[in-house]
Amino acid sequence: MASPVSTANYTILIPESPIVLTALAVSGTEIHLSWTAATAGDVTGYSAYRGTSSGGELVTLLTTVTTGTTYADKTVTSGTTNSCVVTAVNCQGTEESVSNEASTVAIEPPITLGTGNGGSL
Repeated sequence: MASPVSTANYTILIPESPIVLTALAVSGTEIHLSWTAATAGDVTGYSAYRGTSSGGELVTLLTTVTTGTTYADKTVTSGTTNSCVVTAVNCQGTEESVSNEASTVAIEPPITLGTGNGGSL
């Protein structure tokens, strides 16, 4: 449940963190993040962060998403573990606790070899 924060003139609801975050590697240089929306609070967007080790420091702010619950990160390095979290942001720019951590390794798909003439190898 969202936590109310009172000010002199109004009350701001602190958003809950997104419930479930998933990360999917789609190539050697791109991962897709998707998450469920926060269910309470004055959510105006989400911030997505990435680190290079599970449970490690998440130092890279990937983006602040103002609409939707997905993001395509096209700046990953092939073969590197990418651990991501998302926070819900309210109208005052306050970030609530982070979502679950989702990790994936972006790798290039295997190359399929053929003979080029319809025959077999």
